[in-house]
Amino acid sequence: MRACFSRVYPLQLLRSEACPARACFDLVKAMRIIQTGVLIMMAFTQDLTAFQAIEAYAPGMQVEGFEVLSVYLDVEGKGLGARYRHPNGMLVDVLRFASVPQVSLNFNTLPISDRGESHTLEHLVLGKGPNGTLMNSLMTMSMADHTASTHSELTNYQFNTAGDVETFYRLLERYLAALIHPNFSDEEIRREVAHIGVELSAKDGSLYLEEKGSVYTEMVSSMEKAGSVNWNQFKRLAFGEGNPMANNSGGDPAWIRKTEPSHIRAYHESNYHFGSNLELIAALPGNYDPHRFLAELQTIMAKVEPAAVTALPGCLPAKEKGETRCHTYTVLPTFEPVEGSPIAIGTFPSDNPNLPQSVYLFWKPRPLVNTPDQKLRLELLLEVVGGGETSLLYQDLIDEARRTVDCRATGVGSWFYDHPAGVPMILLSGLPTDKVEQRTLETVRGIVRERFAALGKAPDKSPAVLEVNTKALSQLSSWRRLLLKFIDSPPRFGFRGTGVSWHQHLRDLQPLEGFRKPVIMTEAYDRLQTELEAGKNVWREVVERHGLSETPVVSAVVPDKAMLEQQRQDKQERLKKALEEELRRSAKKDAQQALAAFAARFEQAGAAIEARNAAVERPGFLPDPPLTLDETIDWQRRTLAGTVDTVLAKFPSTPFTEVSLFFDLNGLHETDELYLPVLPALLTALGVRLADGTLLDYAATEERWRSEIYRLDAGFSSNGRTGRLELQLQAGAAGTRELAAMLEWLRTTLVRYRLDPDILPRLRTVLREQLQDLRQLFQQREEYWVNGAAAAYRYQHQPAYLAVESPFTRQHHLTRLWLRLAGSGKKGAPARVRELLAAVRESIAKTADRTVVTTLLQSPEGPAEGDEALRRDVIDYLQAELAHLPEETWREDVLALLGELEHDLGAEPEAELKRLRTLLDQVQKRASARMAVTGSPENLDRVLPMLEALLLELAPAKSRAKPQAARTREVVLERLKGRYHDLAARPAHVGLINPSATTGVFVMHAPGPLYDATDDAALLDFLAAMVFSGAAPHSFFLKTWAAGLAYSNGIRASAASGALSYYAERCPDLTATMRFVTELARNTALQDRSFVDTALANSFADYRGAETFSKRGLALALDLVDGRPPRVVKSFKQRLLALAQQPETLARLEERLPRVLGSVLVGYGSRMEDRGGIGYVIGPEGILRDYEIMLQTSGEAQRLIRLYPRDFWVLGKP
Repeated sequence: MRACFSRVYPLQLLRSEACPARACFDLVKAMRIIQTGVLIMMAFTQDLTAFQAIEAYAPGMQVEGFEVLSVYLDVEGKGLGARYRHPNGMLVDVLRFASVPQVSLNFNTLPISDRGESHTLEHLVLGKGPNGTLMNSLMTMSMADHTASTHSELTNYQFNTAGDVETFYRLLERYLAALIHPNFSDEEIRREVAHIGVELSAKDGSLYLEEKGSVYTEMVSSMEKAGSVNWNQFKRLAFGEGNPMANNSGGDPAWIRKTEPSHIRAYHESNYHFGSNLELIAALPGNYDPHRFLAELQTIMAKVEPAAVTALPGCLPAKEKGETRCHTYTVLPTFEPVEGSPIAIGTFPSDNPNLPQSVYLFWKPRPLVNTPDQKLRLELLLEVVGGGETSLLYQDLIDEARRTVDCRATGVGSWFYDHPAGVPMILLSGLPTDKVEQRTLETVRGIVRERFAALGKAPDKSPAVLEVNTKALSQLSSWRRLLLKFIDSPPRFGFRGTGVSWHQHLRDLQPLEGFRKPVIMTEAYDRLQTELEAGKNVWREVVERHGLSETPVVSAVVPDKAMLEQQRQDKQERLKKALEEELRRSAKKDAQQALAAFAARFEQAGAAIEARNAAVERPGFLPDPPLTLDETIDWQRRTLAGTVDTVLAKFPSTPFTEVSLFFDLNGLHETDELYLPVLPALLTALGVRLADGTLLDYAATEERWRSEIYRLDAGFSSNGRTGRLELQLQAGAAGTRELAAMLEWLRTTLVRYRLDPDILPRLRTVLREQLQDLRQLFQQREEYWVNGAAAAYRYQHQPAYLAVESPFTRQHHLTRLWLRLAGSGKKGAPARVRELLAAVRESIAKTADRTVVTTLLQSPEGPAEGDEALRRDVIDYLQAELAHLPEETWREDVLALLGELEHDLGAEPEAELKRLRTLLDQVQKRASARMAVTGSPENLDRVLPMLEALLLELAPAKSRAKPQAARTREVVLERLKGRYHDLAARPAHVGLINPSATTGVFVMHAPGPLYDATDDAALLDFLAAMVFSGAAPHSFFLKTWAAGLAYSNGIRASAASGALSYYAERCPDLTATMRFVTELARNTALQDRSFVDTALANSFADYRGAETFSKRGLALALDLVDGRPPRVVKSFKQRLLALAQQPETLARLEERLPRVLGSVLVGYGSRMEDRGGIGYVIGPEGILRDYEIMLQTSGEAQRLIRLYPRDFWVLGKP
């Protein structure tokens, strides 16, 4: 399963069972961008000859055995592609894109139980059995990216390749064959899904049992998280317990443990066939012949599945509770949502009672078929009322200066859970746990309902309607541009997180009248725009149609420490029963003997799988791979305004011009570091003063710019290795006529930002939202945050880097700034707050029991204003920090926080605003700027003079010196010395405590070769690191996954960052996982040159030709500033190719493995510390304690130094 988080709205929701909570609302914004009347044309300059045949299509025409159903038109009215239907009912869409060839397939896979059958097949079909083994090898050797994802009602598979046309068709055939005819064994199913395995104790060498299975461990981790639990609760409420849509397609751990191979095989037989249950999209370069594609596909289908097979129709009677067999959308049973409109508050396992939570408010699904016009209007209404910071509900519930009730939420979002569900939803995020209760939620949903009800009754041209229509027109304009960007950009099939947006967009096009269908459906937008501009209340019908004036159902969850402990006890009880069963089965009295026999049988079964896979063909690497990171990009480097390094990336086919302006943050005074995390928000989240003096608040600012240009946002760009740290401002124009507006918005953002005293409430609101997001860090999927946390440890000597990139440092700095902006100046903290701080100090002086202090820090019930509200916020802050403080120093840490609180609450808010203005003035200097611009050659020629004029307006101050050499401060080491008094240097092995987790994470790192490496020794080290990388049959990834010892995992070298790394997440036992990979490395003999080919192919996996134009352009600019120009990359890869051809390379790689891999693995070769390695692990104390024993017994280290978020605080009173 794949994740679906993003703060920049990718097109469409991945309705994955790993996609709960806020993500599900952030992701769908773009399918509301359904049309564009934007004034721009796409001038595709690629060779379009092959696609010209589409222009002559007529309804019912037959092409290579497929019936033509419709033609898709681009914004110029030319053929972008077509939809075809095979006689077996399978739908095929072929589209033209200026990119590498790529394919996406959807199988309709409604879940028939909570076993997660569809999720299990996603794991199995392309990774197990001889077919899956060969498929993974081919992908690696063909420079292909591939991914898969399980959604509520379908399973998606995608790939792309940088290989030639024959490589593409060869991959397509193997890909489809592996999907339709997987040949994995029952043993592979059991190992992949859930099983009991035997592990060796690092403490005493005894054997013990552990629960394993990659599907199982993934879902155990998922169902620990509030978002997943709430998502599944919502589905049961919305669809009814017996409906397939209420089932967990990812799988519930309790059901996964009961899964048998027969369940998986029957599900595959019912759903995986060529026919109406499958739809395919091929995105092909303009010089590919769509007719040849259809002919090749026809041949492949006839070869793979000669006899037509129809998926079993209908819903079969339940075989046991919770199971219903459904196979197509058309037979989906009627939804039976919960009676009435309850407020349902469930629980999830966590020992942190203070985690901010998200709440769903939704209206029950109705049996409606929405036309494109109806869907557009509903989604637009949801967006205007509850879709983010410009929405009406944001004003009602969140904005400190405008809210009518303080429910203490920090974010609001909207979503229409469309096909096949039809559920309108509003999401509130960031609520403190004590606000997730009946009274608060009843008040909130009353406000939500009234917003829709009042609008449903408002007359045309009334103030309420005009306000909504104005906001809607701004959003409509933005959606037009977003859709144009969607159509202009390569679809990125094969990249993780891409999702099914193109499938859903093409599905939405089908109700349009006519054979030729514009992909941007301008008419629906134009009709709506005309009505909005006339002041018509178009929302009345929407409210009535979807029942939005009715009371919504509420779904929420709260943490439950007892539930977490119960789950741990239940697991131990299951393992105890498993051991008793094994003793009975083996007829042995000694548990260790029984476990040894069990392990021997397991290893024997595994050896049979290995022997079978060893006979699978080992394909070779491409004969002529691309030698740079982007072979086809046209670029130029120039200097503007005398000093500003500017990289231009030219893409003839795009109407978009995008500018990234970077300002160096190095050389600032250390007292400025506290303010760095908020800099992007100062530019884009508070409001502006226009050139004519008009003041716009944050909502009006966003509504104005999104009516005029494509994008405007700010953030950071960094490279810890080189010390690069920059503030980044980005803007984009959709066409020539928006260039001037884009430049004016850049100018306004840079010099007319608002930091006047009136902005204080808004700034505090923004800070609260960011803080609540950070406080939920441990509840996020590991891949989103653990690498950043580990990098912060590596680069702890750069405090400015920590300020913007370390989640824990950033949270501490933002809290301090929020307190300063809430302060009352010389009067200091309010009396009620001083009383609280004094009581906490007194309690600490009297007891060493932190629960006494926790009891003292109880938030008052009911509404609070003024000083009492501030007191409550201080309580929330101290509660959140207290939950993550180490036992050894918690009292000293709390006292330090109290000192900071008193100091910061004594700050003058207006003086803090002045410091922020001064800091921005210091940063925004011409001499510290650089720029990257992406667009068509014509638009670049037009925009460069404008950009140069803007740059000349910036003050030409001298560059500040980079501070790293002069100011080196080991922030984390300094903090650790408070607990480990004998520490003299940065420890090589550390473990971050995540008390609510039940699995562990490895983020191991060591220095490695850079692209500028020229000697054979460095190049051989690089290749050696890549031997077990990727997804070859012998790779760490596939082997560890198959053993059920990790989910995402692998080892790799990065010549861009000069690093070797080993990563593994959701490990049920860190010791077992590490022991497994070291034994794999130790026992794998490099028998033939296929291992060299694998290492070589993995070394070319950094090619990015399938990426979007803007990402490719920006990546090139980063390459140049970080010292890896194309010529250096090309030389590096040429040397790798030459080295790989040498007969002795295989032996030289095998000889180097212990030394190279030993730098990131424990117990293999030399000690990690001796090679500059850093072992960063994350998990609960029990898992870390066992891993520490392994470090000791292997001679790697005498102890694992524990890390806590407080170790990344930068204390002081600047």
